[in-house]
Amino acid sequence: MKNIILGLFCWSFACAGYGQFVTPGRLPVQSCHVDVNTNSDFRDDLKRAIFSFNAGGFGNCSATLVNRKTSQDQVGQYFITAWHCFKQGSSCDGSTFDFNNGWVTMRFNYQSPNGQSLVFDQNTNGQLYEITRRVRLVEKVDCYLGDFALCEILGDPIPPYFNPYYAGWYPTEIGLNANGEFAAIHHPAGTIKKISAVDHVWPSTNVVKTTCQTVTKVIDVLLGWIWKRRWSTQVICTYAQVPYYGTKYKVSGYNYGITEGGSSGGGFFTGEWGTAGANRLVGQLSAAAPDHECNTWVDPGISYFGKLSDAYYRQSVKNTLNPGNDLWTDNAGMGGTQITCYPQITINGGPSIPGATLLYPANTYQPQNAVTLTAQTDFVTNQNVIIKTGADFTFRAGQNVDLNPGFDVEPGANFTAEVTPSPCSFGNQGRMATNSSELKEALKRIPAPQEKKFEISKYLPAVEKEKKTGNNVNAFNVYPNPSKGIINVDFFLSEKEKNVALDIYDLYGRHILSKKYTNTYFIKEQLVLPTTSSGMFNLIIKTNSGTFSKRIVRAN
Repeated sequence: MKNIILGLFCWSFACAGYGQFVTPGRLPVQSCHVDVNTNSDFRDDLKRAIFSFNAGGFGNCSATLVNRKTSQDQVGQYFITAWHCFKQGSSCDGSTFDFNNGWVTMRFNYQSPNGQSLVFDQNTNGQLYEITRRVRLVEKVDCYLGDFALCEILGDPIPPYFNPYYAGWYPTEIGLNANGEFAAIHHPAGTIKKISAVDHVWPSTNVVKTTCQTVTKVIDVLLGWIWKRRWSTQVICTYAQVPYYGTKYKVSGYNYGITEGGSSGGGFFTGEWGTAGANRLVGQLSAAAPDHECNTWVDPGISYFGKLSDAYYRQSVKNTLNPGNDLWTDNAGMGGTQITCYPQITINGGPSIPGATLLYPANTYQPQNAVTLTAQTDFVTNQNVIIKTGADFTFRAGQNVDLNPGFDVEPGANFTAEVTPSPCSFGNQGRMATNSSELKEALKRIPAPQEKKFEISKYLPAVEKEKKTGNNVNAFNVYPNPSKGIINVDFFLSEKEKNVALDIYDLYGRHILSKKYTNTYFIKEQLVLPTTSSGMFNLIIKTNSGTFSKRIVRAN
């Protein structure tokens, strides 16, 4: 046993060859799916809140870990998804998942580290950041009133080394601008994490419902002292609109990326600018009509996202997300958070190396590779716990760090263990407005809706920028180059083009491949060169605004 008591112990490895720990493999994903790890930096935290799950064989869905208005040690493990993820048949009929006896398998941080649909072999086999737990249903909304489920993960907590993030949320449609940088994060067909973006939702508000919300807000403020704000009259506003469609945000005309089966329940988030509750959960994917297809020749369909605003004011939802009944939170929601302090941390490994607990580099699922795990008292590892090559972990505790036999750090990993008296403390994340003057000041701070031009460059992969100026091309890259006959083409436009043509010619001018696209913002596709001959080829893309080319090399 390596026991560290009220002291500092540092164990660091730094070797040449720092990099990927296994050879990545390509998943069978489609070209219209955009990897979540693009350069949309302000979504970085949110990506860690989304996970893929399967409820006892009911199919693949997505869900979002959510923050609560509590002290950090009481945040809990709550998530929001679509209710139909726990159903077979329709949302009103059919068999329902058995929450008393069923088990739910959850996969976290299941995404490409490089934005090119590549994941690591351990990830594809479900060995990376996967847990199976019982789940408690806190509240559901189904049928024509919506498609919403708030659940709690029971049993052992999500392992701290998963580095989970708990997303913020916005509880009302008032102040929510229909024009903004909305994004859905999801796992289409249960595969790696993808992102879809749109700059408009329709309709974001309903006149009757907005009036209802305004009136009931006044009632809740005036009479809140009677029921201590544990109940709200705003729940009746769910019924003051068109059933079903009025309970969901309608999204069509994606700027890029689409949603498909297995994406159900994925979080729908507001934009970084110009929207009340910016970068917070406002809904969850419910349905697509017609079914989305990866086809640039047709409208990829319409998505419907169940509105959090229609579920929040139900007693069990409101009192779970805002247990202290903070009036400001009821109006302005919560920002996101991650747990930076645990009462104590124990990492249990497997009895043999194949069953070991492996701690991977964090930059496979976030930009920051260094992760610090802090325990208020003790930090303990048991049996085989291995920090993999490329990872960077710090174990910090207030009393003891016990690294028991079976703990190992591979060459090329950085590891530090330290004991620091009082390394962290728990506390409230704020207090409620206690009088009318405080409430008035709080309401002044609700951001006014603003119009903001959608900037697609924030979501594009970190590919080579087109050097030409004065055209519509934002990025154009072909890889690998040289290749053995299979190439990937990333071609992103700042504005939608009506007609786009892709052609490949050999050096003798012979036409060997042709594809056409209409009404598109991008080409993101894998192509097979229909020739076995090595040599150089010209890839030419023609748009209404110009012609662009790349020289590619095929090497046998």
